[in-house]
Amino acid sequence: MNKIADLFSHTGDGACIIDENQRIISWNPAATAMLGYSREEALGQLCWELLLGNTRDNKPFCKPTCTIRQRLDEGGATTSMDLWVRHRSGERVLVNISTIPISPITNDGKPGMLVHLWRLIEPPLAQKRLRIHLLGATMVTRSDDTTVCGGMWNRVKVRALLAYLALQGGQPVSRERLIDVLWPELDYKAALHNLNTTVYNLRHSLEPDLKKASDSSYIAYQSGQYYLIDADRHWLDVRAFEADIRQARTVINSLDKIDAYKTAVALYRDDYLADLDATGVQSTSEQVRYQLLYLTAMEELGQALEALDQDQEAEIWYERVLAADACRESVARRLVRLLLRQGRRMDALMRIQQLATMLENELDAVLSVETSDLMAQIRLTA
Repeated sequence: MNKIADLFSHTGDGACIIDENQRIISWNPAATAMLGYSREEALGQLCWELLLGNTRDNKPFCKPTCTIRQRLDEGGATTSMDLWVRHRSGERVLVNISTIPISPITNDGKPGMLVHLWRLIEPPLAQKRLRIHLLGATMVTRSDDTTVCGGMWNRVKVRALLAYLALQGGQPVSRERLIDVLWPELDYKAALHNLNTTVYNLRHSLEPDLKKASDSSYIAYQSGQYYLIDADRHWLDVRAFEADIRQARTVINSLDKIDAYKTAVALYRDDYLADLDATGVQSTSEQVRYQLLYLTAMEELGQALEALDQDQEAEIWYERVLAADACRESVARRLVRLLLRQGRRMDALMRIQQLATMLENELDAVLSVETSDLMAQIRLTA
């Protein structure tokens, strides 16, 4: 066994030897370089559990009942194949793998140990990761910092398809569902033609040099359904936006809290899916939810700044909230109290009067009791 392992110890190909129970009993340095696992981490592991190999079209291949061993057991020959396997980082790596049966032979005449040899085709998918922005006009950047653009990408339905698949978190979506969302007014045949064209345009927008649909690193098709490959590996601004706000609310250190809020609100470039309001992907309720979350985060940022006596900057953030929603009474009251602390009584009174006018004009409403009491207090100090 040691002599066999030595044969592969200096090869440029990644190599591992597995026994008849599919446990790894040899792992060469090239395997570590390509997949990240040290020899100590790999030895004794079940190869299918460690590598979790999928075919190029992302169908599971590595499993307890090894397909390669079954072929050999039945007297068939093995051929090289491309598989997505798991890198130690958790990313996926595309390799071309070959298998060699070696001695000893089991009692029933079947191959005992196998050598898997692989060559790297695609590096970890981190180098294929997308940054997908949906807060504002749909925008996508690749891992090399190039921005997806061009005539095909400029088509609204192409961007809408990407946005919809990204929002599904990798869950497959049927052609019928995509047609209902994007072309509800068309008959099925015309809509299906549009869908096929749009998928083609999306794939080639993301990967201009793509040769075959099955080679797409991002958009997969299986059993009448489309999905974004390894969706959880891609960065999605709406997901980061909510996570960053949750994180900011848990931070204890005041300066760190302020930085966390600023990081979160900087992600909000404009309203959610601002360029897709004419498609079924747009959701008014979700757009309003993100708007409210954004306004609340800016208000909380202002409070955090006030807590550190940074009133001037807090005022800027409160003004930003009111510029977006002039009827937001809680922020108007915070701003008025801040102005009063600075001795700016007339500015404070003007702010409340502006609020009263906006409430009447926009909502046919009047000041709340709390805001009315604050106005009365200001007038009494005259």
